[in-house]
Amino acid sequence: DHVSNGTLMPLPPSQRVTGPVRVPGYPTDPALAHLERSVDLRGLGRGIRRSRWLILSAVVALAALTTIILSLQSPEYEGETTIHLAGPTGAESGLLGSLGSIPGLGALPDGSSLPTELALLQSRQLAEAVVDSLALRVRLLEPEDLPRNAVLEVVAAPRDSMSGVYELRRTDAAMYAATALADASAPGLAVAGPGQPLELAGVTVRLHPRSDAPERIRVAVLPFRDAVDALQQNLNIHQLTAGAHVLGIRVRDPDPVLAAGITNTHAAEYVAYKSTTETMSAANSVRFLQEQVDHYAAQLAEAE
Repeated sequence: DHVSNGTLMPLPPSQRVTGPVRVPGYPTDPALAHLERSVDLRGLGRGIRRSRWLILSAVVALAALTTIILSLQSPEYEGETTIHLAGPTGAESGLLGSLGSIPGLGALPDGSSLPTELALLQSRQLAEAVVDSLALRVRLLEPEDLPRNAVLEVVAAPRDSMSGVYELRRTDAAMYAATALADASAPGLAVAGPGQPLELAGVTVRLHPRSDAPERIRVAVLPFRDAVDALQQNLNIHQLTAGAHVLGIRVRDPDPVLAAGITNTHAAEYVAYKSTTETMSAANSVRFLQEQVDHYAAQLAEAE
């Protein structure tokens, strides 16, 4: 209400206060607090109803943007395998096992050497062996929806062969002509059909026959160092469970066949390396024991 000429008059409807009045410096009456909260909630509800089409449009736009981003990203596949590190058994738990403290004779992995086995699995030497074994320098860029082994076979990929991006275009129903994309003016490298070897500046591939042969195939040949670096970045070597002698090898790769092949080949290369070094260690042990026998035999002969 307001005073007009000494008379208390009611306020017009547009100027009336519908909620509790808050006076600066004075606390809000607890009895009116729930009224203030209810007013705020009603106002929020009205605001949402007024903006419902704007909110709905924003949700739809966000969903569409997410779909577009996901469709532009290349899918990645994960391969994983495990390795069980066995402790000393059999003959090595006897005399040869007691020689484990002698430098150069070694022992099978135990709890104390687990970090060494992890370091070995993460070593560049092992990664280089995997790159060579699977020819990981050669990557299929197009068609994007097919694994490399569905389109071509890598016959040879020497470490010192040239790197680059090569395009293979189908010239007729059965032949492909290869060119290097780095130099558009360069003449074609070679022409070959499915099943025939095709050389790409030192790298030899063989195309697989397909009923749905693509019009264009793009292949990248990475520098050997870059291929090894990429493998080590995508490789994850870890202990599966604390205290267990079981290690996991996990890798991510856009090619599902190579994702599985990398982990299995990595494990196989590790086992082959360990087998070689343990064979050498056993030979060293036999040689050491033979030297000791000869030494004691000589001492016995002198004593007699």
